[in-house]
Amino acid sequence: MTLFPDSDIPPKKKYPVNGYAAKPGGGPDGKTCKGCRFFVIRPNGSGSKRFFKCGLMRHEWTSGYGSDIRANSPACKEFKESE
Repeated sequence: MTLFPDSDIPPKKKYPVNGYAAKPGGGPDGKTCKGCRFFVIRPNGSGSKRFFKCGLMRHEWTSGYGSDIRANSPACKEFKESE
């Protein structure tokens, strides 16, 4: 049951993520971005949020969601096991 069934508010959308060094899924089977040495967790200025980034794409990082990646995305062809 929804609180306001006739509401015109659209459902919340997921933000697009375009910060991958290569297309996800081209790396080793069973590996994800969070297991890669290039996976970076970047806090915002106040530390209340965390943004997942690919270190290989540092030159393209923005202050928004456009350069984020998903931690559980399948590993790409640039995957290197974290130490």
